[in-house]
Amino acid sequence: RAAIRGARAVTSGAQPVSRCEEETNKRRKGRSRVHVANMFPFSDVGRGHVIQTARAFEEFESTVAHCIDLGIYTAAVGGDEETGLAESDMSYFYVLARSLEMIASIEEINFKHGVFYDLSGSCGRLGLGAALLEHFAKVECLEGTKEHGEEAEHLMKEFLLRGTHDRDFDYMVNTKSFMSHKWADADLVFFDSTLFNTYIDEGTLVDELQKQAEGCAAGTYIILLTTWKKNLLNEDFKVVTIDRNRRIDTEKTVNVWIYRKVSAAVDYKKLKEMERLLKEDEERGTHAHVDQRTSDKLLVDGIGLPPANLKSPSHDFTVGTPMTPSHFFGGGGDSPQVSPTPKSKAMGAFFGL
Repeated sequence: RAAIRGARAVTSGAQPVSRCEEETNKRRKGRSRVHVANMFPFSDVGRGHVIQTARAFEEFESTVAHCIDLGIYTAAVGGDEETGLAESDMSYFYVLARSLEMIASIEEINFKHGVFYDLSGSCGRLGLGAALLEHFAKVECLEGTKEHGEEAEHLMKEFLLRGTHDRDFDYMVNTKSFMSHKWADADLVFFDSTLFNTYIDEGTLVDELQKQAEGCAAGTYIILLTTWKKNLLNEDFKVVTIDRNRRIDTEKTVNVWIYRKVSAAVDYKKLKEMERLLKEDEERGTHAHVDQRTSDKLLVDGIGLPPANLKSPSHDFTVGTPMTPSHFFGGGGDSPQVSPTPKSKAMGAFFGL
């Protein structure tokens, strides 16, 4: 237990661990159990999961304390003197634990061999918590500054080096924002929009999150913390469960929304480019001319040719001539396809035509 609690190894010629160190370890262990009792008041979570979470938190707590003792990690402001953890660190850990349990019980899904992203940054604490609570194949943290990124690197590296666990995963730390970094391979995403509401409106921020999440595959889960009580995501994201008025610390209360993406992945950049091309075509006022660049772009994006039996006296589709958007979706009197098909109508409606 001394090794697990982060005590330094004792050589054969050294004296046994001092009574002071033993007492410190006992206090830490006792404090962890108190935290579990006080910070995990979820009646809908089974006892077995609570015990598993308690053990994971002990490892989380001792790893952070170990890194602080080594001088490679900074204790949280206003945190506990022995562990260096603040109340919010414990709250985030248990919110993540409860969210994983809810997804497992409601959706019958676990994230073994999955990919986890902390999009809001926590100096690696949330990434470490995710690694302890589930067997992820990859854990990635997006940190706001170089200093926070370095601390996250130290925390994850020391956790893997200590060998007091059975976890084997890849970790990455980036100092990019979620708006510029690619995270479409995510299986589970954690984002706390309240961390930025001093600088930007939460609704605006979540709207940007939704746009980026369009690139994720169907079945991707998002844990969103926000002060908003209403749903901020569109119908492409199904609400799995909501945990309202969850206390993070004495000054902060949030609503925890868990979503599952139900739509297929969308290449957002390609979609915007397609909309731009369609708008340009509409502004010309004619569908008779399409430059070679636009034609090639449409063909590369996979629109392809219409059915072989769809012909027009003024246009031979069988020779592979590039098409305008109106050829595919149906257009006005100048269009070779004067009467749009039901399929073309549906796709036209999707693109706002």
